[in-house]
Amino acid sequence: MENLSSERQFANLLDLIEQDLRDQDNRECAEKGLGPCVGDDERKSDLRLKHDVHRVGTTVFGLPLYHFKYLRKSETYEGVMAQDVLEVMPGAVSVGADGYYRVNYNTLGMSMRQVG
Repeated sequence: MENLSSERQFANLLDLIEQDLRDQDNRECAEKGLGPCVGDDERKSDLRLKHDVHRVGTTVFGLPLYHFKYLRKSETYEGVMAQDVLEVMPGAVSVGADGYYRVNYNTLGMSMRQVG
């Protein structure tokens, strides 16, 4: 029983650290006038919002890594699909009020980046 309690405490601690990192990233982006950071909880990472999707590799968690464009945008990004992340790390995915998935890239130990 004591082991289970320790595991819960550790999981709670990790959740607090992850939230603190997200908050810090968002403050830094806001201070720089950038708005929400790419890949934070405000950024939609739902496959339904992307096109021209091509797999380019695999993350350290075994998730497919893609190059893609958002609908009605010309820039190319490298990142993951929320639907893939849901299967491996569901805690890294949230659903916005609009019904679209978002990925917390900090939880994955990576960031989504613009590549073109």
